[in-house]
Amino acid sequence: MEPIVQCIGLTKRYRKLVAVNGLDLTVTRGEVFGFLGPNGAGKSTTIRLLLGLIQPTAGEALLFGEPVRTGRSRILRRVGALVEEPAFYDYLSGRKNLEMLAAMSGGCPRARIDEVLGLVGLTDRQHDRVHAYSHGMKQRLGLAQALLPHPDLVILDEPATGLDPAGLIEIRNLLRRLAANEGMTIFLSSHLLAEVEIICTDVGLVSRGRLVARGKVADLLARGEQQATVQVDDPARAAAALGELPYVTQAEAADGLLTIHVAADRLADVNHCLVQAGLRVSALIPQRERLEELYMAIMAETADADAAAR
Repeated sequence: MEPIVQCIGLTKRYRKLVAVNGLDLTVTRGEVFGFLGPNGAGKSTTIRLLLGLIQPTAGEALLFGEPVRTGRSRILRRVGALVEEPAFYDYLSGRKNLEMLAAMSGGCPRARIDEVLGLVGLTDRQHDRVHAYSHGMKQRLGLAQALLPHPDLVILDEPATGLDPAGLIEIRNLLRRLAANEGMTIFLSSHLLAEVEIICTDVGLVSRGRLVARGKVADLLARGEQQATVQVDDPARAAAALGELPYVTQAEAADGLLTIHVAADRLADVNHCLVQAGLRVSALIPQRERLEELYMAIMAETADADAAAR
């Protein structure tokens, strides 16, 4: 797969503070990549390094295989970005703002402005002055600005800030369409992990400027243990039978049901064990781990490791 975003030993220090710490990361074409981490983890600093807004202390940021440090003006023609809260001329309409911004970067066809306004759901409000826009509408106008050049890569820092539920769904569907139908690569940071889980194909988790987990969302969520509910004719006897299995770490019977914690790939073995024990299983319902739970678990493990190393 073609690498679109690469960080190679990327480091940014501000005196004693290390904001990004030897970051190694690759995002390939067509990915919708979620860049996650707590406040102060280095997400926004990494995005600024990728856009050439600041220079690294060490290491290299590359876009489309070319170092940002030396090819910024050429590279950024293929990049659309929304970093923090977008700034517009409040006394102008949304459309007029886009026309001016397009003119500053070499211009774009009128039809493209119509297209991006439609993509972000602002066609009906395009002639209203921006001072009458809600915060969420300004975010959508910022996304329209990022899409004007029909970029190969879109970098978004907290794109869902201020959006209502309907706006979240619109942006979610738009980003997935851009990746699937337009071949764009999407790199976004967000605190809304439930949205990231739905939108993104891949995620990376950062802590103290270091990458601590990276992979396909589905693969990360399938790792380790999962919880499952078992409907069985004798929950107490089932709990006793499963308590002997090394891949079942917990089995509790309550209210006529059995709740178990089991290795993610061993649910079929649980069912086989119960049937072999002469028990009747009417349902075995896995409770898939959510991205929020995985995120909190990885952050806790990282904090413990950092504390032990000090």
